[in-house]
Amino acid sequence: MFVLDQKAVNYTVFEEKSSKPQTFYGIIRKHIFDQLMTVEALMDDTKGYIVRDKCVFGVEITVLEDAMRGESLILNKVPESKIFTWTIPSLEDAGKENFSDEFEINGHKWTLSMYPEGDPKAKRGYLSLFLCLANTNSIPLGRKVYVEYKLRIKHRVGTKHYEKEGHDCVSKEVTKVGFSDFIQLGEIHEESKGYLLNKSMIIQGEIKVLLSYNYLE
Repeated sequence: MFVLDQKAVNYTVFEEKSSKPQTFYGIIRKHIFDQLMTVEALMDDTKGYIVRDKCVFGVEITVLEDAMRGESLILNKVPESKIFTWTIPSLEDAGKENFSDEFEINGHKWTLSMYPEGDPKAKRGYLSLFLCLANTNSIPLGRKVYVEYKLRIKHRVGTKHYEKEGHDCVSKEVTKVGFSDFIQLGEIHEESKGYLLNKSMIIQGEIKVLLSYNYLE
């Protein structure tokens, strides 16, 4: 695309030349047109490319993000799963955000996170519960780990537990998955539900790590 000097003339001429999309990476940092236009065409006064010995060059760029990205999957031959149990001694005395002890699955360390009054994204009156990657150094940059999980609050005397399940990917950028609106606080404190015993509550995380994958540039 060539644009005339607007101070010299009162009109603009466009002569466009496009090419196939080009990829810039590593040592490939430059792409050129071997034959953009002839010297004769550039110097031709009737074309209007040069006015008063001035010529203005321009470029129009469209960036296609991730256009050349792929993924390679790394399957776990035997997907490792684990049930981790976390006891909250007193829900009333719990802080704004609480973390369980760390536990390990498939070479990665995890922890559970609980907000008794909800995290910033939660609706009012909801408890939030998450599965968190505790050690981001175990995942190389550009890799994601796919997990299936169930987060639950146990019934203290029976089997009518409250649970939600999900499946997500964790990485260095996304270290926490789960539910901002896990359960209403009114349900937890309802005696007939059986979730509290002397103010204490038992949370469980059932996690299965299935695979991981890398981005290919």
